Amino acid sequence: MTDERPPTPNSPDDDELEQVADQIERNATSEIPPIPPEDQPTTALPQVPPAEELPPAAVLPPAAPIIPPPGGGEPPYMPPPGEGSPIPPGGGGSGRWILGGIIGFAVLALLGALYLFALDDDNDAAEATATVTVPTATAEVAVPPTATEPEATATAEPTNTPEPTATEEPEPTATVEPTATPEEPTATPTVEPTATATEPAPEPTKTPVPDEPTPTPEPEPTATDVPSAPTPIAGAEVYRANWSQGDGGWTLPEAWDIENGQLVAKGAESGAGLAEFQPSGANYAIEAQMAIIGSNDCSEIVGVLVGAALPQDAAVSAVSGIVGGACAHEWQVVRVSGSNRDTLANGYRPLNDQAHTYRLEVDANSLKFFIDGKFIAEVDGVAVNPQGRVGIYLNGNVRAVVGSFVVYSLGN
Repeated sequence: MTDERPPTPNSPDDDELEQVADQIERNATSEIPPIPPEDQPTTALPQVPPAEELPPAAVLPPAAPIIPPPGGGEPPYMPPPGEGSPIPPGGGGSGRWILGGIIGFAVLALLGALYLFALDDDNDAAEATATVTVPTATAEVAVPPTATEPEATATAEPTNTPEPTATEEPEPTATVEPTATPEEPTATPTVEPTATATEPAPEPTKTPVPDEPTPTPEPEPTATDVPSAPTPIAGAEVYRANWSQGDGGWTLPEAWDIENGQLVAKGAESGAGLAEFQPSGANYAIEAQMAIIGSNDCSEIVGVLVGAALPQDAAVSAVSGIVGGACAHEWQVVRVSGSNRDTLANGYRPLNDQAHTYRLEVDANSLKFFIDGKFIAEVDGVAVNPQGRVGIYLNGNVRAVVGSFVVYSLGN
């Protein structure tokens, strides 16, 4: 706050300044009560000597009333300091504040030096830490017109720091000294054996080594002839069907017909077409070139017939004999008797609509079956009727076109 009083041209004399400085110094060095023993720290730290006892602060005399200047501009009357005259307002106030600040700074510097000295001694203590706070006395100087006594500020008591616990060092373990090695055993003299004369060993008898055996020549294997597949026997042609002028004397089912010199067998009526020729004996072959059309499974069959027998006045469906023929995906040799059929041999062979040559050779109790001149199968132990007839057999909803039919004699 700005001082609004008018300045006074007269300044205080030196005596007044010295009195004020003495008063500030006495207030700054006033006695500070020591810390009770029960509040002292328990750590072994160096004790800081208390500050010098200060005399009780003196109370400044009451300020005299300010006498306003006369109307002529003369300064007011200032009584001497001994008579309780006040410090003129505004006259020399700045000088007093400067002097008081210097004295206060000196006091604080002294206290700081004491604190640093105590802190340096504290660092020398082993494994213990303590902080010592030196109480500081702060003196306040009242500014006229009213003088105020300074109040001492109490500083917080130092904190007791617990001493560190000493760590016990483990005792060294005694090392067992090695046992002394026993002395080396006494060498025992070795008795050398006495040389004994021995008889010379007999020389081994040489065993005569037999002469090396003469190698026996291995016989060369004789080539074995692999039996070749049978081939059709040429024989002598004894009969050839002629359908140029009609049926040529054949016994045919009603659904069969002659077309363009060929026999056309239709499956509308199953049975057999029998030739007018009857072989003598059981040593012959029949051969027919024909195309089998429309066979869907092997319940149907078309082929050449030997040893056929047909009861008098019976339907052609009641014929019996042996057939060598084909179906949808097989070749077959079967014995037929009316509606019964017994398979003697069969094998896989896909069927197509083209014409193929089917040949069946009869030799007493043996049959050989060929297709397109290739041997297919042989069936032994079959009794063929020597008085039987020959022809074409058809069973099923199948169509067959026969181009030729020939009978060969194979000997006696």
